[in-house]
Amino acid sequence: MENNNIDAAVTLDSTGQIQQLEHEINGLRTELDQLKDENTHLAEVVRQYQKMLFGQSSEKTKYAVEEQSGDQISLFNEAEAESNPKAEEPRTLVAGHSRKPKRTHEEMAKDLPVVEIVHTLPEEERVCPKCGDALKIIGQAKVRDEMIFEPARYYINRHMQESYVCGCCGKDTAKDAEMPDVAAQTIVRAPAPKPVLPNSMASASLLSYVLYAKYALALPLYRLEQDFKNNGLSIPRVTLANWVIRSAEMYLEPIWEALRASVLAENVVQADETRTQVLKEKGRKATQKSYMWVFCSGEFSAKPAVLYMYSPSRAGENAKTFLGEYNKYLIVDGYDGYNGLNAERCGCIAHLRRRFKDAMPEGTALYEPAKEPPWRPKSNKERYEFKKEILEDLKSHPVKSAVGFFLCNELFDLERAGKYDIKERIKIRRECASVLLEVFWSWLDSVNPGKGTALSRAVNYALNERKYLVKFLDDPIVPVSNNRCENSVRPFCVGRRNWLFSATPKGAKSSAIVYSIIETAKSNNLKPYHYLSWLFETMSQADTFDDNLIASVLPWSEAVPADCKLPISAN
Repeated sequence: MENNNIDAAVTLDSTGQIQQLEHEINGLRTELDQLKDENTHLAEVVRQYQKMLFGQSSEKTKYAVEEQSGDQISLFNEAEAESNPKAEEPRTLVAGHSRKPKRTHEEMAKDLPVVEIVHTLPEEERVCPKCGDALKIIGQAKVRDEMIFEPARYYINRHMQESYVCGCCGKDTAKDAEMPDVAAQTIVRAPAPKPVLPNSMASASLLSYVLYAKYALALPLYRLEQDFKNNGLSIPRVTLANWVIRSAEMYLEPIWEALRASVLAENVVQADETRTQVLKEKGRKATQKSYMWVFCSGEFSAKPAVLYMYSPSRAGENAKTFLGEYNKYLIVDGYDGYNGLNAERCGCIAHLRRRFKDAMPEGTALYEPAKEPPWRPKSNKERYEFKKEILEDLKSHPVKSAVGFFLCNELFDLERAGKYDIKERIKIRRECASVLLEVFWSWLDSVNPGKGTALSRAVNYALNERKYLVKFLDDPIVPVSNNRCENSVRPFCVGRRNWLFSATPKGAKSSAIVYSIIETAKSNNLKPYHYLSWLFETMSQADTFDDNLIASVLPWSEAVPADCKLPISAN
């Protein structure tokens, strides 16, 4: 009896120990899973930072990672990075043999004026080296073309105003016949043009160059100050900064307001935002982030315009400040600050594509389908059966991020086919893009990404934004992405890397205005410097800036001179 009790106690104790151990094991497994997820997340964070520093920046590449970004490697060794001594020049087949095409050199400078330099023999050398008879000219042959650079030339235009006096007036009231009455004399002065900036030596051309150098070429004012000094001009950067702010306030802000009205009259507006920094802002620390908001007309607009707006925060109310009660299509990314607006929000496939790209493991080759996908215009396969076939192929591919990246790229390929023809765009979206998206959503339902991974962020973005991402199917004027607006953000980001910050909100606002005018000019195929110079010359001589004047100087106005426009070949 006693032995039985001992055995029972031992059994009970062993059972309790086993249960306790199982509980501890389960806890350790849970902890291990959490650590694995955390390790995966941290590894992805490290990989993302490595890609940001050294990775391929383009999303259109045979390998999504591995290769270094062209922008990064070109920072210090651009010549070495871009050159390839082994690369052969393209050749053209002509009458059974190949020759180098003429297009390479000729097209680079086809719009430049040509100065011919004819090399001749002196008269005394025009004798035959064999018989000594006189040589005759039989023709000329082109040796080569050279592109010539002439440095900028600075000089002073000194405006002298002549005065004229009437020889008759004042004689009647003169006390002395030889000395006319000065008070009664009529004096006429020749008219002189108004200065661009009152009490300033800045001309329209110099002011335009300052704005062009800073905002189109991303040249900080201290470098511009040094460049001027090297050319004999001593213009302090504080003076240059004052010119920027004064020109923005006097001339460009009314243009900005007119461009805003034009954008808000469009059926499609695109928006984005990026950080900036302002050092001296009331109630804020110098290290606090501020934001530059960018709004532009839709991708297919006949009047392309880009508007920048400074704001101390990223709150959605700032978008409301610009858009007001705008209630048409608004193309944005997944930022929820745009949710409280009256506009009909549309999504961005490019943001989704970027998330799939970020989730691709290093060295992953792009996915290529085994057969022609059913959504491609040339596909003759029966759609329903073939959709099932391609879907199985997509689901079986081990790298889900590569599949998602491929499908997004396919959609962009379809869009390119209908970019310039709205009827073709409607047809392609109805017959091809809708099929692709049907396959995409079916495939996405089969994806089970790990928790907290880059792939899970891509999948969640797609699911959360689904109703916005498909809006382009309803109306051909809606683009599939916000790339147009994102491309307009880039010039500001390039400049920001060079000049780092704005000193005051006033300076940040002026920068926003100048960027708006320059980027809108570029969007309308205008030369920014030439356009600004003409604009300043025109507006500086006006007494008032009425609606007619403002309309006449907008980038798409017929009044814009031909020399402000890029040649057709450069578009």
